Amino acid sequence: MTDARDFHDEMLLSRVSIHDVPAMDLDAYRRWLGGVTPPTDSQIEAFADFVADAHSWYKHLPLLPPGAEFLFYIDPQAGMDRLVHASGEVTMRTRTPETQPFHYTWMTTADYRERLGYLSFSCAKGSMLFPGERLGVERVILDNNTQHPLLQLSGDLAMTPPREVLEAGTCRLTALVHPRVTADWVATRLAAEKPSQSSSPDIQEATWAAIQQLLEDQQGESGDEQQRIHRLSANPAFESMVQEHRAWLRQQMIDAMQRMRSLVFPQTLFSKGGTI
Repeated sequence: MTDARDFHDEMLLSRVSIHDVPAMDLDAYRRWLGGVTPPTDSQIEAFADFVADAHSWYKHLPLLPPGAEFLFYIDPQAGMDRLVHASGEVTMRTRTPETQPFHYTWMTTADYRERLGYLSFSCAKGSMLFPGERLGVERVILDNNTQHPLLQLSGDLAMTPPREVLEAGTCRLTALVHPRVTADWVATRLAAEKPSQSSSPDIQEATWAAIQQLLEDQQGESGDEQQRIHRLSANPAFESMVQEHRAWLRQQMIDAMQRMRSLVFPQTLFSKGGTI
């Protein structure tokens, strides 16, 4: 019988070595998807909002552009639980109303598919969680972590999506993507990091240059640093820039998913409401 601590350590090691997992061929990937329905534009937009709130990104992502890499892809098992058994075998479980929730983003598989289709994502910057469960007398570990793109083809075979799919579905996001990041939090972090224009090449440079100018303008004003930060966060122009950047990040996710969708489903024409 595998000790619970050994089992957990093995899981961590397997996650560290996951970069050795082979990639699927694009044609094989399209065949494997079979009858999977392409995501609609509405599902893509909903998934962008889901991903933005899927982790406390303000704790994990850099504040300044270019940010961290996010990968979007299609997974026929999206919205299901990945259970790792002590033998090393992996089984996929449909989430039902009777399934124990594991995270604040939890939803049943049926709800997930209706709202988000078969979309999935990964970002190496997120934290990992390995809750344990018992299925009868057997101990299993729930591995729904999103650090790496992973497709479970069978109980003992996992692969990554094709390179072309991940390249098409890639974008970079900063901490501002999280919906609960406030202008005051951004102003405090910016004051501590003292960004320069060169820190954000080619990515919304005009916005970050304007933010930098607002910061520099604050330096000559009276009061201590906290007062200057408060005045900056209360500045309507600053608040507008924060919201503008968040909207831009959301659009980067949508664009990446639409590029990926067009590559995976090349024979399908898409409209705002679905397919043509």
